[in-house]
Amino acid sequence: RNVAQPDLVLFVPNDYVLAYDIAFAVSRITDKPLVPFYMDDAFYYGCTTTLIDYIRRRQLRSAACKIHESVNTIFTICDAMSNEYNKLFNLECRAFVNSIQIDIGECKQNKHDPLSLKLTYTGNLHSNRWKSLYEVGMCLDKINDCNNTNHILTIISRDELTKSMGKHFDKIKSLVFKHNVTLEELKQLQKDSDILLYTESFKRKDINNLRLSFSTKIPEYLSSNVAIFAYGPMDLAAIQYFKETNLAEVCISKRNLESQLLGFINSPDKRKHLANLGIIEAKKYDVRITSEKFIKILIAQGDLE
Repeated sequence: RNVAQPDLVLFVPNDYVLAYDIAFAVSRITDKPLVPFYMDDAFYYGCTTTLIDYIRRRQLRSAACKIHESVNTIFTICDAMSNEYNKLFNLECRAFVNSIQIDIGECKQNKHDPLSLKLTYTGNLHSNRWKSLYEVGMCLDKINDCNNTNHILTIISRDELTKSMGKHFDKIKSLVFKHNVTLEELKQLQKDSDILLYTESFKRKDINNLRLSFSTKIPEYLSSNVAIFAYGPMDLAAIQYFKETNLAEVCISKRNLESQLLGFINSPDKRKHLANLGIIEAKKYDVRITSEKFIKILIAQGDLE
């Protein structure tokens, strides 16, 4: 059977050395350029970890350096990763955030009664994100009790609740959990929200894992025409991004969570301003624009013109 020969090998590494070995072998067999695209950081340079994990990470770093001997450019998921990998590997790095199909709906002002706003989180609950959501929910309950309000926190996730998650979430009076919704329902629920929540874990192990990650949820949120409240540590690229671009209300401390959340709830003009800024930023991640740019770079890398 005739099999089309590749023009280049696009390699999306994970945290298994075997993947690097296979990519290297395919590149040698086909005699085609190898182009790595790092979606997550698996090296943990400068991060504290266990001895066994340290040994495994060192093996990954060695495998990556072997791959990098034959490449001129590597792709990364965000600017923070590009900046770090450029210094680590002395290679040109190009950042490409996961793109989306931009579908910006009309922004409805005064969607809900100011005393009954809708706060929404969409996405997975692993890496202890659920614990940060629990903290937000408990603060929201206090805000409701102290101010005679009825703000609602809706969590939408495909993840099954563990016993521990369920036990904690049951304590939140303002919480509504939706397990399975269609993509169209999800988009509509996001756009019908007053505030979209972005949360990350404060635990060191999770920070090491996600330090240089950049969720597809970020451009999706930005395109929803809804203000974002981000809660997480400044060690993470995503939180740094929100802070540096002023595209969200950013809380980096549990101590300040309740006061910042209340202030954001009571600031409709600020929320409207952030929603408008988000739309402008989201257009940078339109798949029609980024895919064309990405393909042009790949063609140049493979000398295919």
